Parts: sequence; structure tokens; C-alpha cells
Amino acid sequence: MAVSITPERMQSRGSAPSAFAIRTSGDLLFFASAVFLAMVFISWLGVAFLTTRTRVAVEKLETERVALAQDRSSAAEETLLAAVVRTTHLTKLVREHRDGREAFRLLEQRVQPNVTLTNFLVDYSKATITTTMSASSFTAIAQQLLAFEQDPRVAGIRSTEFLRSTDTGLFTASVELTLRPDAFRPISSR
Repeated sequence: MAVSITPERMQSRGSAPSAFAIRTSGDLLFFASAVFLAMVFISWLGVAFLTTRTRVAVEKLETERVALAQDRSSAAEETLLAAVVRTTHLTKLVREHRDGREAFRLLEQRVQPNVTLTNFLVDYSKATITTTMSASSFTAIAQQLLAFEQDPRVAGIRSTEFLRSTDTGLFTASVELTLRPDAFRPISSR
């Protein structure tokens, strides 16, 4: 067997060495840093593109906002807001409205001859009517109180301030009639 020794540069290697051949760890570090630098450059280009696109979109939206603000009528907005407030108040009034027709029907049906009812004060939440009765005699006032007491729609009677006027000779009394709870029902519940 023959052994030949030839210098390394003269030996044939089969193919030419590649320019990207990694022979040492320094070559590996160089190629990794080149790939990393390329990725940073591509990322920077992407961020720059997105920034430009976002800036254009924001400018377009700002232009639309300014155009809408110029078209807007503050007087019309105030009128609309006032209408909304009035509608809200009206809705509350309608929802909480009480029907007092039955209570006043009671007064019309039960008032006695020669008795005058004046100065009405109605408390819907307590279902009470406070009034002043005037009559020519104490007996007429007593008969009026008895007529109210006998009515099933009246839950209670409280009378105060029995007076006799020296000028007119009329007897007066302040009376608070407490009616049954549904006397002042909300209209919506009927």
C-alpha cells in the first residue's frame, strides 16, 4: 500500500467550499447576529408602516369629527334635551297621578242641607281630606259628621276647632276625613 503525502492546498476536496459554510463558533455567532439584525430591520419597517397607517386613520377621524361638530346645532341639542327632561317629568306625573273623583263624589253625596264645605286640603298619600264646615247651627254640623261617619268609604273622622262667629252667627268646625286606602288610587291601577 502506497502512502502519498501532498500539501493540503493541492488535495482535491470534491467541491468548492461554500461562502456560508460554518466552520467555527465565531462563524455561527456572525450568522446569528446577521439574521437578528435583519429581523430587527424588518420589524422596524413594519412598525414604521403601522405608525404611518394609524396616523392617517387618526387624521381622517379627526377631520370627520370636526365636520360633524360644524354641522351640529347647539340650539337644536338644547331643545331636544329640554324635551327629554319635560318628557321624563311628565312620565313621572302620569305614573304618580291620583284620581280623586271618588273622594269628591263622596262629599257631594253626603253633604247635608244648610252645611257648606270650604278650604279643602287633600293629602293623597294619607288618603285624607281636611275641610272647614259651616252651618247655621251646631246640630247641622253634628248631623254632617254623623253622615260622614255612616259612610263605608270613610275610615275615620277627626274634628277640631268648633267655633261660632259673632258677626255671622255661623258655627264652623275643621274636619279631617280619612278615607279608605283606595280612595285615591293611581289611575293606572284602575
